[in-house]
Amino acid sequence: MKTCEKCNRELELSEYEIDKRHQDGHKDVCIQCQQQVENKKINTIEDKITKYFKKNHIDLYKQIQIKAIIEDKSFINALVDSIEVNDKYKIK
Repeated sequence: MKTCEKCNRELELSEYEIDKRHQDGHKDVCIQCQQQVENKKINTIEDKITKYFKKNHIDLYKQIQIKAIIEDKSFINALVDSIEVNDKYKIK
């Protein structure tokens, strides 16, 4: 048993990712808390990109937002789908 430093719940070691740098061989934060931290990071990055397009490229933002709604995707996924790669960047 180990106590998570973030949520203070006492959990089995199987609820922690393995990390050999720690004395007990597991991270100090449980998997569930670690996932929440990662999701916040992803959401923050997506928010920054969305705000950038909304502020600096409003016409493009509107087009991609409409595509996202029609295809039931997030703005970021619709944006990625909209990117066209030039022939010179194709991987052989």
